[in-house]
Amino acid sequence: MNWLCVRITFIAALCFVWQNAAVLHAQAAPELPANPGQWVNAPPLSNASLAGKGVVLWYYEEGCPSCRAKWPALVELSKKYEGEPVVFIAVNSGNSRQEVEQYARQTRVPWPIIVDSTREFEKQSGVGEISLRNIYQVRYIDAAGKFQPGSVADMDETVKRALAGAAWKVDPAGMPTSLRAAWQAVELGNYAVAVPVVKKALNDRQEAVKVAAARLDTFLQDELQKEIDGLAASSDKWTNYKTMLSIVERYKGFELPADFKTKGSELHADAEVKKQLDALKAFEGLKKGLTSGSPIVRKKTADKLDDFITQHAGTEAAEQAAAIKEQLGGT
Repeated sequence: MNWLCVRITFIAALCFVWQNAAVLHAQAAPELPANPGQWVNAPPLSNASLAGKGVVLWYYEEGCPSCRAKWPALVELSKKYEGEPVVFIAVNSGNSRQEVEQYARQTRVPWPIIVDSTREFEKQSGVGEISLRNIYQVRYIDAAGKFQPGSVADMDETVKRALAGAAWKVDPAGMPTSLRAAWQAVELGNYAVAVPVVKKALNDRQEAVKVAAARLDTFLQDELQKEIDGLAASSDKWTNYKTMLSIVERYKGFELPADFKTKGSELHADAEVKKQLDALKAFEGLKKGLTSGSPIVRKKTADKLDDFITQHAGTEAAEQAAAIKEQLGGT
């Protein structure tokens, strides 16, 4: 099988490791959810894709009338800073995705919203449990990645602090309307979305469009080369293989260097990499059993964890299985 066609859902597998997250250090920003199901109004955003920008996080209580009443002013505030390198994100308080979507429609909130049904992100943020006694909180991540408390009473000042030192990856000045969406995708790290638009625009009849597309293309090419160069920093074949797969996904549509493709094929055939891939494939079956609607099937699957861990010792899948066993109370 061509290694470029391999798609292993590593993030999905990790989501099955049920964690009891501790509150992060005050200076460490919580990791934004990678699961698309935990986002409304936007695809998943990541700390890495937002690096260098300001990020304002608004934690709110859905059942509070005062919270609802604040949204028009909050949306106006975000409009005031349109064009500035700052992203506004809302965080819901323990409700389902359906409820969050309904709330967003009712309040006309256009921001990306984190569906924090388990309150895991809330816990990691250290804002306390958002409730009718703690109706809203604000935090921001500055350009250096530091997680800071903001002021609910002075949101404008909070945004200004988040913006200190923040910058765009590509200056949007003069960006044609036809490329604004692609530019935004680049800024948020959604390179695969931007690539086909940029490639087409490189041959546009309008010179201004071609010039702007060339700027975006140059940035993407430079970023791709940086990531490829970074592979040399690790001698671990499995780590490099996973990194190469992520590069293929992120820059889908780009013509990758021939030596990159050759290296990927060599790693795909490597015995250690095949061992890891086989273990992850087997782990997919375990996950289905662990989430079965039948208690009997779940129990039988849990009983197989020890054998799986022994059989696939030394693999990433075995580590995930061991973590699940521990969370289930195994010894």
